[in-house]
Amino acid sequence: MIKSLKSLFTSPAKAKSVDPLEIVASPVDPSSCLFAVSSMIHPDNISFSRGENLNGAYLAQAILQDDEFQQLKIEGNKLLVIKSTSTDWSNAGKKIGKILREVHSEHGRFLDSTVKIEPEQEENSEVQKVAPVSEALNSKLGLKVRMVLQDEIAPALAAHGGSVELVDISDGIVFLNFSGGCQGCSQATVTVKEGIERSLKGHFPEIKEVRDITNHSQGHNPFYK
Repeated sequence: MIKSLKSLFTSPAKAKSVDPLEIVASPVDPSSCLFAVSSMIHPDNISFSRGENLNGAYLAQAILQDDEFQQLKIEGNKLLVIKSTSTDWSNAGKKIGKILREVHSEHGRFLDSTVKIEPEQEENSEVQKVAPVSEALNSKLGLKVRMVLQDEIAPALAAHGGSVELVDISDGIVFLNFSGGCQGCSQATVTVKEGIERSLKGHFPEIKEVRDITNHSQGHNPFYK
């Protein structure tokens, strides 16, 4: 059971008010999940494991006190969490999201500035390997678009055996790639223009257009042929 963060982290000064975090979770496999956060966690590639001295590493201390989680890898605003169980990330992801927000709200940062950290070498960064390529995906707009796709669009597509991925955002244009039942579907254009584009424009006035860059000719099981 996760203890109250206020009892874990005592500080003589109250943290300043901070903006609420935007968080997008992207499971990599049953044991690891990547969290993109709308605030810098740490500029270097660093990692924390259970059993280490975590004094001052507020985020690592809060997460790794739970026996379910074994290791954290951090790079910029991305957090890769590795757990010991093979269950899905529906509940574990909510735990991590709650901890991220509570630590950020309590301290205004995720690590104390006095913590001495040895950065990992870039070539060994597992976070870098699974992180999206485009910087736009981890911008504030990118995170918000991914949240809308995840919360509002994905459930409807999943009902047809399909899914959608945000590939890039450039000059107000959102680029999407479809898979599963949506790849090769004869109604894909309607879904993009009448559904997703209308929804995203309603949320974000700066979005001008949504483009589908899927190779629909390689769709193996389209919902509508």
